[in-house]
This record gives sequence, structure tokens and C-alpha cells, in this order.
Amino acid sequence: ACPSGQVCVMGACATSCPMGQTECVGQCVNTQTDRNNCGACGTTCAAGQICNMGTCELSCAAGQIACGMPAACTNTQSDRANCGMCGNACAAGLVCDMGMCVPSCRAGQTNCMGSCTSTETDPNHCGMCGNICGPYTNAIASCATSACIMTCNAGFNDCNNNRMDGCEVQTATDAM
Repeated sequence: ACPSGQVCVMGACATSCPMGQTECVGQCVNTQTDRNNCGACGTTCAAGQICNMGTCELSCAAGQIACGMPAACTNTQSDRANCGMCGNACAAGLVCDMGMCVPSCRAGQTNCMGSCTSTETDPNHCGMCGNICGPYTNAIASCATSACIMTCNAGFNDCNNNRMDGCEVQTATDAM
């Protein structure tokens, strides 16, 4: 008679394991996820590896994936050699930003939608990317020290200090 928890298999007592598990040295294990029996009994994953679907793989921190041979953990949102996905290298002069290869900007410039610009003076990116100055009625829009500036055209004035209606008073014909 076989002891409790064992069954007779081909004339010998053996451990009875639930479906999906394998008997390895008297213990039932899942060879798909067990680091000490990965894929087969006795196959041990190296330090820093996990057993995933019966294969030892590098264990990476959240936000990272294993890329390359030998595998190394990388953040595909910022790694120039693996930008957006493993093996997608950014060309010279480009950096990886949020998984996309974009121009590398020099000091004092910001990458706005793939172009380097000064958010201190660019009226289409004034103070931050996408902040557009104007258009203003009867006025020219510009950006200085990261703030939108409205300069009235000749013969017009902004009497109510409201940029929404621009330079609303024509000084040559309107009474003040």
C-alpha cells in the first residue's frame, strides 16, 4: 500500500500531483512558474531571474522590460537604444522621450511637438508647449519672458484691458 498522498504508478508509489503540477523530488510544483524547477525538474533560474511559462527570464522593475542579448532591463520610454520598443534605436541628434525619438534641444530650448524652440519667445509655445498667443483683433501677438504680449496696430487701442476683444478702439475715428 502507498502512503497517504501517493499513488501506485507502474508498480511503484509516486506522489499524486494536481493537474498542472509535476512531481519533482517528492514535491508537486508548477514547472511553468517555479524558479527552482523552471520548465523541468531541477532547472534553476539564476539570481535576478523569474520563471515565466517554463522559461527563465530577467526580472525587471515596474516600467522596464528585458531587451537585447544578453538581456538587460530597460525603460523603453527613455532609452535611446530601445525607444518605444526593444531594438528601436534613435538616430544621431535624437533622444528618446516618452517612447518616441525626438530632436535633442540645446540649452534654453524645449522640444515642442518634435521641434526645438524657446518657450520664452515663441508665440506658438509661450511659457509652455502648445500655448499660442493670439490671434488678437487689430493687434500683433508676440511672446516675451514666457508671457503673451499684445501690441495694438497703428490707430487702435485696448481701452478695456481685455485681450479677448483685442484692440477694440480705433483711435482715429472712435471717441474715447
